[in-house]
Amino acid sequence: MPACAACSTASNCGQSAAVASGFRAARGEWVGTLDGDGQNDPADLPAMLEQAVAEGVNCVTGVRRRRQDTFIRRVSSKIANGYRNWITGDQVSDSGCGIRVVRRAALREIPVFNGMHRFLPTLLRGQGFSVVERAVNHRERLRGASKYGVHNRLWRGIRDCFGIRWYLSRAVRSERIAAQEK
Repeated sequence: MPACAACSTASNCGQSAAVASGFRAARGEWVGTLDGDGQNDPADLPAMLEQAVAEGVNCVTGVRRRRQDTFIRRVSSKIANGYRNWITGDQVSDSGCGIRVVRRAALREIPVFNGMHRFLPTLLRGQGFSVVERAVNHRERLRGASKYGVHNRLWRGIRDCFGIRWYLSRAVRSERIAAQEK
């Protein structure tokens, strides 16, 4: 097994580490993300980028329409998003949607930790960056199996929400960068 670029081990370091490694390796002005299971439609990315540029925002994050998931997964996701928004004070319709377009410069301000990928829009807003949502296609899973379920995410998700709430109260917003460059 190849070494994990995020933690220098010969093991899988998780989705957040993979996403952070991709951010670090990216060279363009914009970075697009999508899950590797085939449920996100790559055809949504060009329209998301066009929207980001046209509206002058730092991130366009997807909201899955007509989700191709089980009833239990859809209901637990709705409950989790509501709880997450209540605790963090943010409003993200679908934090589990992995398709996004983000300005690379904004990603330098985001802390890397296990679970970071689920809080990316909230972390960006907490740093003072603009984020909008866009309805995106959602398809049946083409490959792999979900590593996330109610039982293995519940307690970690609750704890992570309080961690994000703490972080947002202590974050040094990105406006300081623009002030330094003047």
